[in-house]
Amino acid sequence: MLDVLSGEISMVNTNYEDFVGEVNQQWWQETFLFSQLVLQLHEAEKIAGPGQCFALAPHPAMGGPNPMNGDSIDIQYVTVMDVEVWQSLCAQSLGLTS
Repeated sequence: MLDVLSGEISMVNTNYEDFVGEVNQQWWQETFLFSQLVLQLHEAEKIAGPGQCFALAPHPAMGGPNPMNGDSIDIQYVTVMDVEVWQSLCAQSLGLTS
């Protein structure tokens, strides 16, 4: 898994079958997909469309909260953005571009 908030890559499972089994578990979805946060965003009518994603502003590398570190996220700091733009901003924020 590429964590776009930290720039770290980690193994989330050792084989496809176990991965699929965990992806369908509520704890996994809440931990890695932030399903509770996404529900709150949808309730606030912030809905990502095709080719879009949710983005934290500011990026955690620039002082924003990092949910992977246990920081709570206020939905006012989440915006809908094109995936390519968010990935570029993440790479820039983490100093991964030249």
